[in-house]
Amino acid sequence: MVFRNALPLLVTAIALGVAVARLDMGAMLATVSRLRPLALISVVIALLGGNLLACYRLKLVAQDFGQKLSLCEAIVASTAGQLAGTFFFQVIGQTIARSAVLARSGISLPTTIVITGYERIVAACVSLLLAILGVTYLFGRISFDLAGGGLELLHILLGIALVAVAGFLFAWRGTPRRAT
Repeated sequence: MVFRNALPLLVTAIALGVAVARLDMGAMLATVSRLRPLALISVVIALLGGNLLACYRLKLVAQDFGQKLSLCEAIVASTAGQLAGTFFFQVIGQTIARSAVLARSGISLPTTIVITGYERIVAACVSLLLAILGVTYLFGRISFDLAGGGLELLHILLGIALVAVAGFLFAWRGTPRRAT
């Protein structure tokens, strides 16, 4: 049991060790020195802003399920989830860490699982919308090569949409509220 729990951490440590061993520190410092400080600061601010928005999204989703969660608690839960997701399988590690943090706020494990799942769906929808806007901005339009796999993509998207609609119609009514 201990070995099975330590295996993802061991694999991560080995991968990190290999990456560091192959790292050319001189080349990395040369690359960083060519970056303008304003660009570097902008990237750091954008990353911090994105993380704060993710924390706020978690707070809002928890409120949707009738759970009171302060922004500070959401920041701690989200940060712990990101760290655990880095060292363990992303969604599972994130959920385990969040459940440990949110339990102190009185949020049960089943509720944390539902909140995390719902929050991941919201995040995926926001990312998809931003990707569509970005592609439209960069290329002026979105097109599908139907002969090159576009038709299959449309079938997959239609299937996902039908599953989502069926889930909302048949399974969603009251289920999240009963889980809390």
